[in-house]
Amino acid sequence: MQHDTGATEADKTTYSAGDVDTSSCDSRLAFGELPHDTGGTEVSAVVTYSHGDVASRLSFIDLPPEVKLHVFALLTATERGVAAAVCRDWRALMRVATLWSDIDTTTLPTCPLTHQHTGACRAAQNRRCCQFLDHVASARAVIRRLCISGDICSADWRGALQSFLVNVRLHELSSAHIDWAANGAGDVAEKRNEKARRAQRLFVGIFDTFTRVAPKVTTLILPFDWSERSIQMLLRLSHLNTLVLKKYFVYQCLSQSMLNHILDGLPVLRRLHLEVWIASGLGAVSLSISSRQLEFLDLSQCRGLELERVNLPQLAVIKLNRLYPWHGSLMLRNPTSSADQCRPCIREVLACGAPQLRLVNEHILRPEWSDLSGFYDELNLVIGAVCSCPCHQSDSWIS
Repeated sequence: MQHDTGATEADKTTYSAGDVDTSSCDSRLAFGELPHDTGGTEVSAVVTYSHGDVASRLSFIDLPPEVKLHVFALLTATERGVAAAVCRDWRALMRVATLWSDIDTTTLPTCPLTHQHTGACRAAQNRRCCQFLDHVASARAVIRRLCISGDICSADWRGALQSFLVNVRLHELSSAHIDWAANGAGDVAEKRNEKARRAQRLFVGIFDTFTRVAPKVTTLILPFDWSERSIQMLLRLSHLNTLVLKKYFVYQCLSQSMLNHILDGLPVLRRLHLEVWIASGLGAVSLSISSRQLEFLDLSQCRGLELERVNLPQLAVIKLNRLYPWHGSLMLRNPTSSADQCRPCIREVLACGAPQLRLVNEHILRPEWSDLSGFYDELNLVIGAVCSCPCHQSDSWIS
């Protein structure tokens, strides 16, 4: 028979995230003031358990700090922010550096989906992100994974990010996704706007800091400014294994020398994803890609770019897209021009330069795919959708 533990229902009261209203844009979801009713003491959760005929009482406050940290590590960033407002003891635990090895500001809540987002909603979201970054920076956290999204033109967000990069410890960072143009600073409507060009200049300063403090990052995803200075900063990250460079300005210049510098300067790069739109009056810029170690190449989001030659002995997967016709600064090239007559077929380019290729646009290749003399109707359909050589030209240019 169990003995009475003496624990009352009041003793078993817990303070949970559900007790805090998080539905409003103005709610203090991250690291606000202490609630007045806690008195600055740790809120105690009581668990009653029995061992044989003896009942015992275990309170959360009695657990060792390392066990509490293990529990807190299971919470989301928002839940930790609520927990930090419970009492001073929990707030102190939330500043332990090891609790913040995985940082993702995209998980911070926005306003409810029941109404249209307004400028006030975005401003409140920006404040929460800045509070979160400031808290993690004050904890001198050792970051291993980083995902940050915001508008670099916002002085508050930019200042919080700069302080974050300087104060946290990023020497063990392995994966980084930094979307510094999250609010569309480089959209089509703003491509001539001074705000977009200012954001480009600001990116250079932030990226300079990042490449100095996180030299061992292996995976990097971000909108990229294609300039010689940015490329030199990128080459500091010699441990990069996966690189995703997204579009920022609608039209940017990607030259053969820029591409060569990246491929030659990153000796362990295995996966490369490029999204670049190249303005060209001829409709396309031909590039050659050469790398001894590259295994995955995704050019499906590029515009105005076509492969002239590849030297990729280890390449196993490639993703391509058709050469879409452009209006304005990108004009349709003349289908009967002499330049078209000498454009190589994508299948020939890949057969000569990528002998280990196994997948083209999700199509699994047969072992004999590189034999150009054989019939391979399925591959011809895949190649015909992306190739602009004379044989496939009628399929590639659709008005």
